[in-house]
Amino acid sequence: MSLDREDSRIFTLSVVEPKLFIDSLFPLGIIFQDDRFSLEDFLDFLQVKKHELFKSGSTVATNWEQWDIFETMTHPNQEDAVKDFIQNIAQSAEKRQLTNETVPPICRSWSSANKNHPARGGDVNRKPDLVCTDPIGVSDDWRHFRALVEIKSGELTPRSVYLLLQERAAVIFRHQDRRRFVLTFALIKHEMIIALFDRGGSVISPPFNIIDRPLLFLKVVLGLSFAPEEYLGYDTTIITRPSFRIINSRFLGRVTIHCTLFLADRMDGRGTVVWLAVLEGDALTAALPKLIQSYFHWSSPSRHMSLPLVVKDAWIDEKNS
Repeated sequence: MSLDREDSRIFTLSVVEPKLFIDSLFPLGIIFQDDRFSLEDFLDFLQVKKHELFKSGSTVATNWEQWDIFETMTHPNQEDAVKDFIQNIAQSAEKRQLTNETVPPICRSWSSANKNHPARGGDVNRKPDLVCTDPIGVSDDWRHFRALVEIKSGELTPRSVYLLLQERAAVIFRHQDRRRFVLTFALIKHEMIIALFDRGGSVISPPFNIIDRPLLFLKVVLGLSFAPEEYLGYDTTIITRPSFRIINSRFLGRVTIHCTLFLADRMDGRGTVVWLAVLEGDALTAALPKLIQSYFHWSSPSRHMSLPLVVKDAWIDEKNS
C-alpha cells in the first residue's frame, strides 16, 4: 500500500500488516470466554449454520460460504446487505455466548440508516455507509457512533480510501469528548482496509482479501461488536449515562459534568477538552482536605455545598513534560 507521506492531507502515518494490527486491537481474551473457543471454531459454526446469515433481494445465504461478496458489492442496496451480514454474524456469536463472561455479552447494533441522509449531531453533512452503535439509545447521531464502515463497489486509490476514513474519524473527534482514538474500516469489493486515528497520528493496514483471510474479518466484526469500550477508543474515567456524566478523578474523586465548554476541532494536536463541572456532596467533602480546604479555609463543609469547577483535559508529549 503506497501513500505519499509528504501529502499535506495525510496525517502522521504508519502502515502495519493486517494480522499484527488486528491482533493488537482485539486480543482473543476480550472476545471468547476461554481457550475452548477460537475464531476457527466460530468460522466452522458459520459455515454450517442453517439459517439466513445474509439476505438481499432474492439472494439468500444460509451460511458463510454461500455469501457472494462480489454480488453484494454491486447490489443497489449493498450497505443494507453488508449490514445484515455483519449484524447476523455478531448475533450468532451472542447466541453462542462466545463473549468473555466477565463482560456482559451485549451485542452492539449495526445500522445503514444514514447511507442516504446525513447523520444528526454533526457540523457537516456526511452520510456514513455503516455505523456501529449501542443496542439501546440514539443510533443516527455522530455523538453516539462507536465505529464506522465505508462500503465501495468501485476501484479506489489508497490515498482516497485513507482520506475518506480520516474525514469520518475527524467528525467523530469533533463531537465525542471521551475519544482517545477512532477505529474505521473500508470494504472495497472483496478487500478490507482498517484504520486507527488518534491525536498523534494514524495506523492503517494494507488491503486484505476477506474471503481468503476470513478470520481477520471475523475478529474485527466481533471486536467492534463486543469488546469493552476502551478497546474502541473511549476514556473510561468519564462515565456517561442518560441522566448524568461524571469524571472519576484520581485526585478529586467523583466530579459531575454539567456541560462541555470546548472541544478541539482539529484531529491532530492536543485534543483539548474543557468541561463545566461541579464538586458536591460527599465528593466535595472528601476532596477538601486534599486541595480546596487549604485555599478556601472551609473547616466543616456541608454536604449541601457545591463547588463549580472548570476542568481541562489534553494530551501531552511525555518526552517534553
